[in-house]
Parts: sequence; structure tokens; C-alpha cells
Amino acid sequence: MTITPTDSDLRQMIASIVRREIGPLTPETNLQDALYIDSLDVLRLLAAAERRYGIYITDEEMVELRCYGDLLELLGIEVGETVS
Repeated sequence: MTITPTDSDLRQMIASIVRREIGPLTPETNLQDALYIDSLDVLRLLAAAERRYGIYITDEEMVELRCYGDLLELLGIEVGETVS
């Protein structure tokens, strides 16, 4: 069964990867700077997203991922769905 990605589900996933509460995220939020995560955490997040949402993220897509908006776009979550 594939789960449809949502902003709140994605935020919960990020919080579980970084093992702490996360503050407000906007599409412009730089994932590594704002969340104090390293590249290994980003890989863990993407691997978790692949498993949970039944998708495949290419190496090229991983390289382009910089901010929360990039992640939303990659997962097909409309920016208008974002809540702080």
C-alpha cells in the first residue's frame, strides 16, 4: 500500500530522522542549515521517503535537493498544502 505524501506526514518523518521537534518550514528553508542535518541525514530522509511513499529518487534529484520546497516538489506536495 502506497501512502500519499502530505506536508504534515513529511514533517513527522523529518522529526523522526533528526530526533527532535522541528520548527516552521517554508519552501525556502535550507534543510541542512535550518535543521542542522548532515548529508547522511538527508540520505536517511530520502530513503525513508522512498520506502514510505513507494517512489524512486534518482541521484540527480538528490543532488538538486537544497531546500524544503525542493523536497515538496520532489514528492509532489503542493506548496499551498504547507502549514507552519
